[in-house]
Amino acid sequence: MAEDAKALIELATRRFIGEVPALERMLAYLHELRERGASDWIVQHAQAPADAERLVAEGTALFGFGPLFCTQVGPVLGAHLGSGMLVGGMTRP
Repeated sequence: MAEDAKALIELATRRFIGEVPALERMLAYLHELRERGASDWIVQHAQAPADAERLVAEGTALFGFGPLFCTQVGPVLGAHLGSGMLVGGMTRP
C-alpha cells in the first residue's frame, strides 16, 4: 500500500541552510520545477511562516496557481530539520 502511494505522489524536495540565500535558492528551485513540468507543488516550513508566505506568493505568480498545501511540519521533523526549515516540492505521476 505504501509503495502504491509512493508511486502516485513523489515529492521532490530540497533544503537549504541560511535565511536569505535559502529563500532565494528555493525560489530558483521552483523555477526549475516549473521547467521540469511540475503540475502541482507544495510548501512546508518549520516555524518560518513569513518565508513560507513569500514562497507561496512568488510560486503562485510563477505557476499561475497556488500550492496543493502549505503546512508547518510537525515537531518530530522540526526537531530533526531545525527551526526555519523551508521546503518547496512538486508531485509527479
